[in-house]
Amino acid sequence: MTIENLSDFELTLYFYPSPYGIDWSSPRGLARSAVLNQFSRDGRSIGHVHIELKAPDGSGTSPLHLVTGMIQRSHTEERALLFSEKVGLGILFHDFQGAIEQTESAAAEIKRHCRKGTISFLKFLIGARTHARALSYLREFIERGDCAHYGLPNRPLHGEGGGCTAFSTSFLEITGLMEEEFLRDWTQRIRVPRSLLGGTYADPEFFGEHSPRTPKEKNLARAAGVSLARLLLPFGTSRWAGENEAHREVFFWDPDRMHGWVQRVWHEESTSPTGRFRLETREKARGLVADRRGLHAPEGPLWKNRR
Repeated sequence: MTIENLSDFELTLYFYPSPYGIDWSSPRGLARSAVLNQFSRDGRSIGHVHIELKAPDGSGTSPLHLVTGMIQRSHTEERALLFSEKVGLGILFHDFQGAIEQTESAAAEIKRHCRKGTISFLKFLIGARTHARALSYLREFIERGDCAHYGLPNRPLHGEGGGCTAFSTSFLEITGLMEEEFLRDWTQRIRVPRSLLGGTYADPEFFGEHSPRTPKEKNLARAAGVSLARLLLPFGTSRWAGENEAHREVFFWDPDRMHGWVQRVWHEESTSPTGRFRLETREKARGLVADRRGLHAPEGPLWKNRR
């Protein structure tokens, strides 16, 4: 479908699963699968999510077509944390230097993955006010510099920036499109053993350097380094921490679970239609379409206790 033929406002999320899957069953499984995915030529070793906003021609909305997402500015920061600073699984809590993706490159990547069938999508047909609210949010997110912060636990609506998944789902929240099913089926929460957190990441108050949640002047406890080799060995890395063990908890949106959800629901709707979604394909990619044009867009502030 071309923008010239578009008759509705649209908000679409594109889900890229990790090439070989990320094993979150244990710390060792996570480390081993993360290393394995680094050898993929796909370029999205931990998965990814893009968000697309479209407006019909003649709507008076500018621009008519936006595709974007959050990325790390450079992977040298990640390598330094793992190999020089030896932060271990503290990397899950780091606030990386982030950047916002441009429409041209993001749209081209979506097109490539649709040809290969290595992507799925969830499209919402929305009203003009919902589209305008999403567009305002994106503009403020960029103008205020939130796109400079990238991290797994970062909360976009609190002014902390965000990883690609949290950034994309924040659009659903501010537009009223979020559903309990998404929160249940797309997320994970794990307890990272304190023993696998190197440096200041072992401090329960620590979030990430220059994070809005960690005052720069705060005196943080520092633990011994945790090497990547230690994470890959079975001893001491076979399970996540129990509720009463020393740990740091992390909540995140999982692109593998997002992609898997689309595939499962697409199959269910194709065999026993409920009418919840219309099925759509783009070359080899499967997608779900939800009509939310009658949804009343939320009003009021976009941000939650922004610092």
